[in-house]
Amino acid sequence: MTEPKDEMDAKENELVIEAFARLHKTALGVAVGAVFGGALWAATLWLLIKGGEAIGRTLSLLGEYFPGYSVTPTGAMVGFLYGFGAGFLIGGTIALVWNLLLRLFLLEVKGEAELEEASRLMDRW
Repeated sequence: MTEPKDEMDAKENELVIEAFARLHKTALGVAVGAVFGGALWAATLWLLIKGGEAIGRTLSLLGEYFPGYSVTPTGAMVGFLYGFGAGFLIGGTIALVWNLLLRLFLLEVKGEAELEEASRLMDRW
């Protein structure tokens, strides 16, 4: 038994919408920010727990880019905030660029489909 054409079109439209879904800028920004901030926080605390003579010489260089950051418990929280902010900007930018490229791609595909349809109509005459 075959499905009516309208039901098939509705299912195809849903599939296309799901396949070409836009990214939510804020959601991706929060997700990437949480990962970046959490990674910096965890790396700082890991070095503090590990201990040693020179704790986190390489990681402490982030203090040059993130004022107030150091390899200390307070610095871990400062690092989380900076990491979250940087990750939020990176994630939001990725979503923005993705959505822009997706829109351009879909406009191109739509234009080609309209030209093909017009060509078919002209061939019938």
